[in-house]
Amino acid sequence: NLYGITPYYKYWAWRFGRGETGKVDWRWAARTLIEECHMMGIYDPMNTRGTGIYFDRGRLVVNAGNELFVDDKPEGIFNFSGEYLYESRTSIHRCDPATDEQLAAIYALIKRLPFTDAGGADLTIGMVVCGYLAGVLKWRPHAWFLGPKGSGKSKIMKLIVDGLSSAAGSRYHKGRTTPAGIMQSVHNSAVIICIDEMGEVNSIQQNERIQGVVQLFRNASSDDDATEAKGGAYGKGSEYILKCCGMMASIFHSIDQPQDRDRFCFI
Repeated sequence: NLYGITPYYKYWAWRFGRGETGKVDWRWAARTLIEECHMMGIYDPMNTRGTGIYFDRGRLVVNAGNELFVDDKPEGIFNFSGEYLYESRTSIHRCDPATDEQLAAIYALIKRLPFTDAGGADLTIGMVVCGYLAGVLKWRPHAWFLGPKGSGKSKIMKLIVDGLSSAAGSRYHKGRTTPAGIMQSVHNSAVIICIDEMGEVNSIQQNERIQGVVQLFRNASSDDDATEAKGGAYGKGSEYILKCCGMMASIFHSIDQPQDRDRFCFI
């Protein structure tokens, strides 16, 4: 059973080896782990935070999945003591900071895209920055890229995911994505969620699914501790906290409610 925690014998021998042979004392290991669980207290899944950037008791915490940075200093993900527990889910690729020249080249590339509104490139860059900082923002905006077939919407989404937000643990989905699927894939992380081919409505079921995603992003806008609760099999439900910025692309948008227009930037 203890092998289910980690299957590496050397770890158990290092922590609980006895004598010169280093043979593992499994009873000692079991008692120690039980005591450590009691010391940690009751586990509350709503107190966990996944990939993203957060404020925790006045400290800036970056959870990179397999690493934790507290005020720009590396710290073991299981050693940090704060308001939240940080779980290892998606590992963020670490890269060197971009130079001013590299950022200028990216900005120039985005400005070449065929935006019909003035400032479309600035809004796109701004949304990416908000996506990086989603976990610390008091208000999270969302964007919907609109344009006819072949206008470059998918190019923009792919550029955002591959070129700009790969170091932020972004999620990239297609149009049939459901609200439940988003919550389960994100699971308390604060990341950028990109959904391509989102707005085409050909049936009542499709419209209900799209409105569900829109409402999900609506709830993600404000910074509070309210959760999204979903029922499950055998009476076991699930709760999620969504602190994400959403970016969607389609020919038409499907915003029905006036309160959602204030939360979405149409580009």
